[in-house]
Amino acid sequence: MPTSFVLQLDSTPTGARVTENGVVLGITPLQIAIERASVANGETRVFQLETSGYTTTAFAQGASDADVAHTVALTPETARTTRPRPTSTAGTAKPPATSPAKGPAGESDIRLKR
Repeated sequence: MPTSFVLQLDSTPTGARVTENGVVLGITPLQIAIERASVANGETRVFQLETSGYTTTAFAQGASDADVAHTVALTPETARTTRPRPTSTAGTAKPPATSPAKGPAGESDIRLKR
């Protein structure tokens, strides 16, 4: 029995970057030789597929007795809904609703001391 099998990995749309544990393996379509020992006892190899405008998608491959071909359909990113930022009123003092008190000649009765 062979000690490895080949995973033919593609994506829709094609041209996605394929990584495993942060290491870039290539761009889809991509052939990956998988050692059977690396997926023995129910273990899987997890590959991340990413391309601009689409959500990053994980693909897990377990043990296989034969070569495998798989195409991963990538999901377009949706427009992110953002909440409007609250506006700050700090530093933007509003004038008082009423005018300052006026004295007998229309002068302000407020005096500044220096």
